[in-house]
Amino acid sequence: MNMTTTEIIHLQSSGAQAVLPEFGRWRDVQRLFGIKRGTLYNLLAEGRVKSISIRRKGNAHGCRLFYLPGISEYLNYLMKMQTSAVAFSLQQPGLKAKAELRDKGAVVNTPGETGTIADSV
Repeated sequence: MNMTTTEIIHLQSSGAQAVLPEFGRWRDVQRLFGIKRGTLYNLLAEGRVKSISIRRKGNAHGCRLFYLPGISEYLNYLMKMQTSAVAFSLQQPGLKAKAELRDKGAVVNTPGETGTIADSV
């Protein structure tokens, strides 16, 4: 019995704990993580995700498989970085007030920047 990656994932997700397969095609990545094909290939070109290409010697076309645990690790890394950046900005005095002023369209300078500080908005 031949099972595709999609069928394996479906069967595994029906259990108590879903386990990602090790490799999947770009459509599996899109379905699992919501990352579209173009973005996925850009991440691949930047070296942020890993993949392998399976093809026979001499053939121009093959099958590209993406390393799914690596994509999950990259997304967790992004979440950690974004969460720590938000926590850092909330700890800094005045940053929240400056962000609110910027949201209202005011030009607010930070140390080392030129511009005007918006006193009234």
